[in-house]
Amino acid sequence: MPLQYVIRRFLWMVVTLIGVSLITFIVTHAVPADPIRAVAGMNVTGEQVEELRRRYGLDKPLPIQYYRWLVGLTRGDLGRSIRTGQPVVEDLLRYAPASLELALAAMTLVVLLGLPMGVIAAVNKDKSFDHMSRLIALSGVSMPIFWVALLLQMAFGRTGLLPIDGRIDIFISLPPRVTGLYTVDSLLAGNLTAFKSALTHVILPAVNLAFGSLAVLTRIVRSSLLDVLGEDYVRTARSKGLSEPKVIFLHALRNALIPTITIMAMQMGLLIGGIFLVEIVFSWPGLGFYAIRSITLVDFPAIMGVVLLLTTVYAVLNLVADILYGFMDPRISVEGRLTK
Repeated sequence: MPLQYVIRRFLWMVVTLIGVSLITFIVTHAVPADPIRAVAGMNVTGEQVEELRRRYGLDKPLPIQYYRWLVGLTRGDLGRSIRTGQPVVEDLLRYAPASLELALAAMTLVVLLGLPMGVIAAVNKDKSFDHMSRLIALSGVSMPIFWVALLLQMAFGRTGLLPIDGRIDIFISLPPRVTGLYTVDSLLAGNLTAFKSALTHVILPAVNLAFGSLAVLTRIVRSSLLDVLGEDYVRTARSKGLSEPKVIFLHALRNALIPTITIMAMQMGLLIGGIFLVEIVFSWPGLGFYAIRSITLVDFPAIMGVVLLLTTVYAVLNLVADILYGFMDPRISVEGRLTK
């Protein structure tokens, strides 16, 4: 993978982020609402409102406001949240670990379950397991994420098998903050009670978030593996007397995963979008929870900060997927031609 390609993709990523920030800025400021009034209430005087507007730079023309935001971005300053009164960077650092923990748990479920389910479905084509995986895939792509969340809450809320809201039981002391991930921090502190509580709290929202992507990954792996199993080199491997597991995992699966990498990068985008709904339904205090409350009060700096962070994550994941593409199959050139 040539270094020039990575640099070029990085520069395009920067251009994309600037474009997304500009669109977000225009859309949020086009909303006919006054964030100062929404936060300060109706009892403040006109002079107080104007003072707050000057404090947050909302009295300047929109081009100047956006220019100041860009200048601050180069210094790592995303402005100050109108709702919380804190720097947006500090708010993001406070809420991001919860979303990261949820996303990592969901992706773990997707990979650990989706890959083997796709392989088993391909090996047992048109058999019972294949039909079952097809039913799961159909359910995953057709059922809205909020509907699945409500079904999970109804199923487990009544039985009390798993908690349906929050990140940890309220009567358990929080582990010392190291990473912000409760499961990791509790293990580092040796607090198994907190670890068990944090782990049980993340299960339902992670299952909810992973359900759609799990269905897609299962069918993509199945379809790709079936295509690869018909290739000449696979038949050659079988003719040499290799066992079926070696043929599948050492020869076929690696090539079958090439299109899967791109699909998984796209699914991460869906996970990022799904976090908003999942966190609201399960009262999970992450970026989605923070963003929804900020949107309600038209908190411009907070909205810009969340959008920029999530867009950066998505762009970086796509860049990583492209790089992995080259490692998985060196024949693929970054220019779309076979390497010599």
